[in-house]
Amino acid sequence: MHRWVRLKLDMATRISVFGRHNPTGNPGIDAHIGVLDRLIRDVEAFETDATRSRATRTATISARDQVRAEIWDTLLHHITGIAAAASEKVTGLAGRFTLPPFRIGEYEFSLAVRRIAHEAILEHETLWPHGLVEGAAVEMLTRLGEWQALDRKAVGCRLRHVAARAGVQARTDEIMREITLLGALYRHEFRADPLRLAAWRSARRVAWPAHKPSDVCQHPSVVSR
Repeated sequence: MHRWVRLKLDMATRISVFGRHNPTGNPGIDAHIGVLDRLIRDVEAFETDATRSRATRTATISARDQVRAEIWDTLLHHITGIAAAASEKVTGLAGRFTLPPFRIGEYEFSLAVRRIAHEAILEHETLWPHGLVEGAAVEMLTRLGEWQALDRKAVGCRLRHVAARAGVQARTDEIMREITLLGALYRHEFRADPLRLAAWRSARRVAWPAHKPSDVCQHPSVVSR
């Protein structure tokens, strides 16, 4: 959880506790405290989703990259190596089974694997006597499908993470607006009670960092005291 979010949640939680411990009988204040409690739960739920989606994406990317490495290290090398040996004795194979570079884009890698697998299926009778493992091309297509499924899952996790972070930002902005409204209500409600007014000001006071780093959320707006 980002420190700005943590500070806003800390302020909102303190104010929620203050509201429960200092009932006023004002339905407007009670309603805003209820909204504040809901927003706190929303932020916590979004933070949980963001954390889970980030962890799942990290694990998925690791598994995806492992599958790709296995395709390139074993199946692609096997098929292209057999084809290179066979091309010395069989015409028409040269240039059709070129091993693609390991570090190419996902789309280019997928096209290269499919092309080589389909060529191997077409030339199975030619390559098999030279040592082509039975079913190697079909297995490579199957592994490619696994790799693509993991890639789609990683993209989905990334989208969920972005959506969750946007939800956190939106809800924390709403929290600060609710605190502003509550500040106006409590200042009027406690205008003749300096002790409770001081307690309110204490509840909403947190130690904000002196400077905002350039790569973090917007600094929370100033709320009424």
